[in-house]
Amino acid sequence: MPASAVQKQTDGTSYVRVMKNNKPVETTVETSLSSSSQVEIVSGLSEGDTVVTSIITPSTNSQSTGSQNQSPFGGFGGGGSFRINR
Repeated sequence: MPASAVQKQTDGTSYVRVMKNNKPVETTVETSLSSSSQVEIVSGLSEGDTVVTSIITPSTNSQSTGSQNQSPFGGFGGGGSFRINR
């Protein structure tokens, strides 16, 4: 799992956001091995869960220059997700 998808609560509990009824829901997970870019999830997710890997918040700046918000990978930037398959 991308490390950016895993968050920590103030008590140290790890969680990810899972899409339920088209809304992200915080779901507690147990982690194991990790690196600077990846984290192993050992429990808390089920096959078929879609995990939110990033959230893009709308800009409130009404002045923008054409390519400023475009992704370097083509198209426009946006959020991401990761589907759990076993």
